[in-house]
Amino acid sequence: GWWAQSVTVGVERARGLRAEHERPSGFSLSATKTVHVPVERLYKAFADSRQRNDWLAHGSRVRSSTAPRTINFDWGDGSRIAARFTAQGPAKSQVALQQNPLPDA
Repeated sequence: GWWAQSVTVGVERARGLRAEHERPSGFSLSATKTVHVPVERLYKAFADSRQRNDWLAHGSRVRSSTAPRTINFDWGDGSRIAARFTAQGPAKSQVALQQNPLPDA
C-alpha cells in the first residue's frame, strides 16, 4: 500500500532522481496556520472575493467550495491551491493550504 510509494520516493531521492517536495506533476508547497477566530469567519475571509483581495494581492478564482470546510482556487500562475478549514474551538480555527504544481523548488 502506502509504504511502497514511500520506499519508491526514498530510493529516488537517494539516487538524485527526485528532489524534496517534488511530485510527478511538479513541486508542491503546504502550510498551516491557527488563528483566533471562528472557522466560519476564517472561511469567509478566503471565500469572499472582496475580503480576499484586501489581503491577498494575487489573481485567484474559486474553483469549488464547501462551506465552511474547503475552498479550491485556480491561481494566476496556472497552479491550484486547496484550502482546508478546521474548527479548533468556538473562537479558534486552522487553515491548511496546499499549492501545486509549482515549476521548481
